[in-house]
Amino acid sequence: AVGGRGPLAAEPMDEDAQAGALAHSAAGSHAGGSGAGGSGDLFREVGDIVEGVLIATGFSEERTAKMDQDDFLKLLAAFNEKGIHFAGC
Repeated sequence: AVGGRGPLAAEPMDEDAQAGALAHSAAGSHAGGSGAGGSGDLFREVGDIVEGVLIATGFSEERTAKMDQDDFLKLLAAFNEKGIHFAGC
């Protein structure tokens, strides 16, 4: 799960756990994987993917309070196509 919390959302994840979760989410979406540059490069790469998805879907300037369920499903599908998957427990 991406978002800074563990699977049960009982306590925050530390930076290494967050990097691992992001690496797992982004695995396979790019030939280079997480790269040799460390978690800083990974965070930048994931940030670039997120920004690209938001721009491509037209939601980069949208407030979540103004989005409906269809908007969220469109956004979720776009993230899934880029290899970023969100899961709830």
